[in-house]
Amino acid sequence: MITKTCAVSGQKFVITDEDLEFYQKMGVPEPTLSPLERMRRRMAFRNQKYLYRRKCDISGDLMISQYPQESRFPVIRTDLWYSDQFDPLGYGQEIDWDRPLMDQLYELQCKVPRQCVIQQGNVENSQYTHAAANNKNCYLLFSSNQNQDCMYGTGVNESTDVVDGYQVFESELCYECVDVFGGYEMLWSQNCYDCTRGGLLLDCRSCSSCLYCVNLVGKEYHLWNKPVSKDEFEKEWNRFISLPASERQIVLKQFQDFSKDHPRRQFVGKQTEDCMGDYLMEAKGAYGCFECQQIEDCRYCNNVYKATDCMDVTYFGKNIELCYETQAPGLEAFNIRFCNLVHTGVSDLIYCDLCFRIQDCALCVGLKQAKYCILNTQYTEEEYMRLRDRVIERLREEAQWGEFFPQKLCTYGYNETVANDYFPLTKDEALARGYEWKEEADGAAYEGVKYKIPDRISEVTDEILDQVLTCDISGKHYRITKLELQFYRKMGIPIPRLCPDERYRLRFSLRNPRKFYSRSCSQCHQKIMTTYDEVRGERVFCESCYQDFVS
Repeated sequence: MITKTCAVSGQKFVITDEDLEFYQKMGVPEPTLSPLERMRRRMAFRNQKYLYRRKCDISGDLMISQYPQESRFPVIRTDLWYSDQFDPLGYGQEIDWDRPLMDQLYELQCKVPRQCVIQQGNVENSQYTHAAANNKNCYLLFSSNQNQDCMYGTGVNESTDVVDGYQVFESELCYECVDVFGGYEMLWSQNCYDCTRGGLLLDCRSCSSCLYCVNLVGKEYHLWNKPVSKDEFEKEWNRFISLPASERQIVLKQFQDFSKDHPRRQFVGKQTEDCMGDYLMEAKGAYGCFECQQIEDCRYCNNVYKATDCMDVTYFGKNIELCYETQAPGLEAFNIRFCNLVHTGVSDLIYCDLCFRIQDCALCVGLKQAKYCILNTQYTEEEYMRLRDRVIERLREEAQWGEFFPQKLCTYGYNETVANDYFPLTKDEALARGYEWKEEADGAAYEGVKYKIPDRISEVTDEILDQVLTCDISGKHYRITKLELQFYRKMGIPIPRLCPDERYRLRFSLRNPRKFYSRSCSQCHQKIMTTYDEVRGERVFCESCYQDFVS
């Protein structure tokens, strides 16, 4: 075990023997940054919240894009990016051994067109989605796949009729839910598994017809953690559903106060073995990992699925092995080092950006179904292997080998990215660290009369579809879509009085930081690692004590 000092934060961090074995296997040196700073650096390469209107740099068509018009590189329609009209090898350049390799990669990145949004599979009536696949009738979904009739969500997967969700899986008819798995008709709930018809539930499992409850397992007809008759529950459920927005805020505050009196679980997980992390399912030997499913022997990863022997992988990876310091290795990835947005059957890559179905490539941008390329130039297998070794040696000399892409290769402003959600910086702080900053555009001012949203959904007419609404917190303007209005009517819940950005911010604030703290179990007092900082005041139980408590 080695203790080092992070080159950015100045904080001490530990490199374990298991870490060292992995670095040796991957042929990379020890990292210079702590796990948190490495995570921040990768997250700064991911936008999963902002979309813009701009023109396609090939067709001239107006389109929805993850990049604004003023971006330093061309942006084209996704269908054109995959078509024969775009040949990334046409932008290839020879290696100049007299200049830094990352400077040459940056120049290539400025020339090669990028996809306006990343969408795969069957995309039907879901043009306002990004980092998404196989969605139908979906709107403003990010990092979400295989959904229908879902809106305003992040990490929503295999779900139907989910609105304002964050990390919602295999669920239906859910509203304002955070980390809900297998839910049906769930409202304002968090950290719940396999629950049906619940509202304001926290850390509940396999419950049905429960309201205002915390830490329940296998319960039915409960209010405020106490059993009630079916008639009592139905009466309160109907009252809760029909509450005016102003009165609902009072109940939400009451539930927040109520939940503070209940112990919290050391980590959120299901079927885990020898793990330290949060939001883990079917995980074994996972250390420092978040939001992962079916993983084994992985370290410092988040949002990966069916992964083996990976380290420092961030959004999104599925069926991946031996991946290191990579953002979004996608589906079926093997032996990937220091890459960004490489997806679908990729292997043996170093420092590649936005590539699809490629193998044995280095320092490439926007390649499709290619092998043995460097800086988008094609070589024979023998030539490539010789040049690749020389590239790695040069990267070592330049102190780049072993590090993720330099910040200047990031294609977003820091404030557009996931990094700013988890590790917020001011503009000056971001610029001082070498990141870009996206200035917020001044939208056209709305000068009409402020629309008064009716308290109850039964009072809302189709007229609202033509109105401009004003957020109660930020003052930003927003609209209601037809599909959205149908959902609120179906669920019997009022029109939100906050804009989508503010609703996202509040959902995100419910989740713990991606940081571990050493503290004592509030029950047995043994040392535990958890994402609950002791200064916050919650009682936190180790897994053993928590299971005893809820059983």
